[in-house]
Amino acid sequence: MANIIRKKGKRFLVTKKYQKLLLDDNAGELYYLLFSTFFRRFNIAYRDGFGKFSSIQPTIPFSFYVLSKFADGFFKIKEMEEKIFLPAVRREIMEHSRRPWDITGLVHTRIIEPLQSFGLIEVVSGSKLSGFNIEAVKKTGLFDKFMRFSL
Repeated sequence: MANIIRKKGKRFLVTKKYQKLLLDDNAGELYYLLFSTFFRRFNIAYRDGFGKFSSIQPTIPFSFYVLSKFADGFFKIKEMEEKIFLPAVRREIMEHSRRPWDITGLVHTRIIEPLQSFGLIEVVSGSKLSGFNIEAVKKTGLFDKFMRFSL
């Protein structure tokens, strides 16, 4: 989706436009391109079975802002579920949910798991009895270096 690679025969090649991203000095630029492509162009609803909930992705910068304010120490998931989405988004989720745990699942699959994959948060796992067993999250040092908010 970021047009970094193309397929030629049985091989994948880096496009000429992005050859420079192969240099170590450009790792940050590559990271930014992958991050922004994931959250802006890729439909993150494809990652889970929760349905569209189309208001989450365009408002995800708000969710990142909430994490920037509350996740210096470990931010408990139950507390996060109350704050992480804008009120209108939370209302949409509550009105269109099929299961009582949808909001927990959406927080995990659309915010926590991607940010953990990008190395921006660390997690504390809880009981393995639930499919969503993360109890709390905390920003990594990279989070504040990578994310800037101007209000």
